[in-house]
Amino acid sequence: RGGGGGEFAPAPAAGAAAGSPAAPPPPPPVGGPRDGLPTLGFRGEALFSLASVSSSLVVTTRTPDEEAAQRMVFGRDGYLDPSRTSRVARKVGTTVQVTQLFAALPVRRADLIKRSRDQRQKLVKMLQGYCVLCRGVRIHVADVPSAGGGGAKRTREVMQTSERSKSFRDTLTSVIGSKFAAGVDPFQVDRTDA
Repeated sequence: RGGGGGEFAPAPAAGAAAGSPAAPPPPPPVGGPRDGLPTLGFRGEALFSLASVSSSLVVTTRTPDEEAAQRMVFGRDGYLDPSRTSRVARKVGTTVQVTQLFAALPVRRADLIKRSRDQRQKLVKMLQGYCVLCRGVRIHVADVPSAGGGGAKRTREVMQTSERSKSFRDTLTSVIGSKFAAGVDPFQVDRTDA
């Protein structure tokens, strides 16, 4: 859940009489409202974009002060589907699951499938950059096979970092491997003028 987001307080329904039960407003879309209330910023924009071009966006998250995680399913319109929200067991952290990316855009999906190897390589390189720079954060990237197609397919680990990484070298080693990291010379960055 990290980010600038806060809890959204529902406003009273317009025209509701004092003391009468008012129907709650619909939940805000993934990106949050644009009227000055707290939002998830660029994270919310990214989640909204993913929701709008995929068949399903599921966010499962748990903070250290919660006993159970929240599993939230968002529709293509970016709104939370309250009927599909549930409490689940999981460790502290957040998982974003996107299924059938570009399902709403068949031509773009066909292009993605045709160039999936190149697109996957670009995505992995970008994620490696985030992984290397985010020391003390656990990032786990895996290829998860689709349910269809038959045959026993296994989830394949792509990369993983540990929240216990204390140094840049530890994080670099977990992302690109010890053999490559052994060839990297140490360096210092002077940030006194920054």
